[in-house]
Amino acid sequence: YTITTLSGIEHFVNLEVLHCNSVGLTSCDLSKNTALKHVDFTSNSALTELNLSANENLNYVYLGSCTSLSSLNLTGCTNLKTLVLNSCKGLTLVEIPNKADLLTLNYASTKLSFDLTEYTSLIDLNLGNTGLTSLDIPEAMKARLQHFGCSSINLGTLDLSEYPNLTSLN
Repeated sequence: YTITTLSGIEHFVNLEVLHCNSVGLTSCDLSKNTALKHVDFTSNSALTELNLSANENLNYVYLGSCTSLSSLNLTGCTNLKTLVLNSCKGLTLVEIPNKADLLTLNYASTKLSFDLTEYTSLIDLNLGNTGLTSLDIPEAMKARLQHFGCSSINLGTLDLSEYPNLTSLN
């Protein structure tokens, strides 16, 4: 199935959850859907524009394999807790508000640059297949992390004794 536009979605002002998986969207403006809490745009490789800039209630964003998307503005998403940008290889810029409040960050198979010092509440971090050769994880984050994905990256040595709450390692 191919749906290239969600024309008229702005009229669904009470919409809280939106899953648009593998439908062929090229752009989507959800700025009028301010009740949204959860969006999932998995496997929309043609997606080049996604407007989530005014969605202050949004707490979960999942973008998987949105390979044509080059930037993402989440500055209005002040309640964001989970951000998954798995295999979004075209992304070069992601604007995230309140990084300190984010609990889950998944940048697996992306080439984004980031500074983990601003993410002071993370408990779930996935940086697998990012091409990293070094990683500076703040001490406080090491003590807090419960899930850590670091598959297919060449870190050399990883001292797991510094991660006392780790329950999942990939």
